[in-house]
Amino acid sequence: MFHLAPNKQKCFKEDIQANQLVMGEYEVSDVSGQVIDYIARDTKEHILSQKEQITKGKFNFMSKTIYMNI
Repeated sequence: MFHLAPNKQKCFKEDIQANQLVMGEYEVSDVSGQVIDYIARDTKEHILSQKEQITKGKFNFMSKTIYMNI
């Protein structure tokens, strides 16, 4: 768990082998007027997974390169 201030981003860099299924879950605290989006990109900035206005759910994608920014 972590706290993220309004209008800020957080980057997670994971060592993931190419062609691997990456899965995860998320849950966002409800704050009036706050909108949360997420984007998973590879190190070449290709978008692998993206959702807008998230609250709770799951994500998955196939890795394309060895290092991923999530």
